[in-house]
Amino acid sequence: MEFVYVVERSVLDKHLGYYPNGFMLNHGDDGLKLAQCFPQGFFVQRTIAENRPDWKQIIPYVLLRHRDFIWVMKRAATGGEKRLHGMQYIGVGGHINPEDAAGIAPCWETAMVREFSEEIQVFLPGGMAVLPGVNTDARVIGIINDDSNEVGAVHLGLVFQIDLPDGCDMGECEDEGRWVHLDEARCIDTGKYESWTGLILGGI
Repeated sequence: MEFVYVVERSVLDKHLGYYPNGFMLNHGDDGLKLAQCFPQGFFVQRTIAENRPDWKQIIPYVLLRHRDFIWVMKRAATGGEKRLHGMQYIGVGGHINPEDAAGIAPCWETAMVREFSEEIQVFLPGGMAVLPGVNTDARVIGIINDDSNEVGAVHLGLVFQIDLPDGCDMGECEDEGRWVHLDEARCIDTGKYESWTGLILGGI
């Protein structure tokens, strides 16, 4: 039984103000504002949270970028979320679980590192594995919200970006992926993208 971290919409509204559907670029303090919501959040069974749009499951969501290229992945048909099978996406991330709140670091940072390590391998020049926020900077670039579909209605993404240096190598990944120039990525049929990916590509 999985438990996930949620924050009530009313709390998010209070700290973030009105946030429309779409990708909201970071203006310097969005991450801080969202962090102020966390003490008022709580863990609930995921099966319950998936049917409560008055709650938002907070998702740390990490993009990989190298110069003008973005890492684009495709969901396998064996993933846990059947609604997303076969869709293309650019963010690595997932739910915040109770074990992520057991340490000193903020739970969203711990969850970000855990999910990244589980889903993808990237090696810096010299062979060291990338760990976002640990040995590689992961900066907040915005917040993503999409209430237009069942998945998006119960999630809110805190979007990070890692700018990789030259000489990095991609290792084993949960889903197949490839480097795509941003101009090409923006031209791909949006129907092939998860909704968050399409919205983010329109704003970066």
